Amino acid sequence: MKRDTSEILAFNGETHELKSIYRPPSEGFYDASLSQDGKTLVIFYQKPSDKNTLFIIILSNRGIVETKNIPLPIWEQIQGKANAWLSGGWVNNNYLQGILYDRENPEDKLWEPWLLNLEQLEWKSLSNINNTLDPVENSGFSISPDLTRVLYVNKQYQLVLHDLIQNEAIWTYSDYDGLNPFVHSPGLADATWSEDGKMLATTISNNANQNQPSILILDQSGKILHLMDFGTGQLGLSLSNNKKFLSFWGNQSTGLTTASGWRPVIRVMEISAGLVRDLCMLSENLAPWGGIIWSPDQQFLAYTVQDINTKRDELIIQKLNDPQLRILHLYDESQNFDFLGWSKEHWDKAGP
Repeated sequence: MKRDTSEILAFNGETHELKSIYRPPSEGFYDASLSQDGKTLVIFYQKPSDKNTLFIIILSNRGIVETKNIPLPIWEQIQGKANAWLSGGWVNNNYLQGILYDRENPEDKLWEPWLLNLEQLEWKSLSNINNTLDPVENSGFSISPDLTRVLYVNKQYQLVLHDLIQNEAIWTYSDYDGLNPFVHSPGLADATWSEDGKMLATTISNNANQNQPSILILDQSGKILHLMDFGTGQLGLSLSNNKKFLSFWGNQSTGLTTASGWRPVIRVMEISAGLVRDLCMLSENLAPWGGIIWSPDQQFLAYTVQDINTKRDELIIQKLNDPQLRILHLYDESQNFDFLGWSKEHWDKAGP
């Protein structure tokens, strides 16, 4: 999507052509998210004249447009001031997770994470899911796709993996430092679940040694499968659909001292063996941002980087077993684009 949200485009991997598939109405505040199966694009918008309603445009890959709307949930903590919804990604095929917040006063930092069921047009907060939990104020939460496990931060400032079926904590981390995963983010970035909800990967560090962050992988029972330390923080965690690989990136020193400079390195862990290999080291002027997206056939990675010199964003596509990179210059002279996701479907222009 164009950064000013005026247009959504699809890049065809066979013809290497960009095609405009949708132009949202000019009025309103927009946000978009691609479904997990890559067949549906959901566009959220709110009208300046209506602060109580979330309007939803559902766009199929064949160009069919469906519209819905739902009242925003009432958030008593800020006495109805919450007037905007920002999606943060799909939990499963039915639920999106995002935040309800006050767009007119963002400096107040008042927000709450919510789940939205698009089919039933239903809102759920963490307290709706389980009212016996004790999350710290402004804690995000990461819920498994099967809705049976939730990772959150309690009022003792512990990181907790809770079994929602048995209603008990199955893993607790008392040395949690609030940074890895980041407490003040809707989904506890960079915590990420496997598609079937049986594996959780997250960054982790502790209060005693914040300079030695790690990557932790747990199974659904709370058993630690892997704990691997790194000299610097790792970001953009993403599990492949077959649960064989975890991709992420981190900065690596280019010399013997930190003054020598840093370069970002794209890495992949083979989960069964716990082995990590570096796929490539990017140039010093490229800074990755956002997550890493796996292709549907799990042969390619896609991620966005910013050229620090030109302030332009580039989309990089990389084959897993090939050192060659393909850089797509997805911008025009006026602005950059936000990468929404990877679909194996061909996309048609939406009808009127």
